[in-house]
Amino acid sequence: AEESGEWNPNYAVERCLKEAGEKEAEKVLDLFNMVKEMGERGVVTPDILEKAAEKLSLISRIGTVIAELKGCGIISPCLREATKRGTLIYEVNPSLY
Repeated sequence: AEESGEWNPNYAVERCLKEAGEKEAEKVLDLFNMVKEMGERGVVTPDILEKAAEKLSLISRIGTVIAELKGCGIISPCLREATKRGTLIYEVNPSLY
């Protein structure tokens, strides 16, 4: 965005993941885009994250991947909704749509 004046969410996510040390940043970006489509109104569950990780052969690293997504501000635990639903859920950062 600094150079072009246009916001590119995919570029931002991939760059953040690379800066966090993720060696498979492109694959994790694919996972992120997949879960955005599978989620409901910006909300994703651990099950959705795991299904996407299985499809992309990232399931063995799902804990690390979730930690990186949270650490980069890409997803955030949504405790209020989790209490209502009785299960952990994550909210996708709305600026990444």
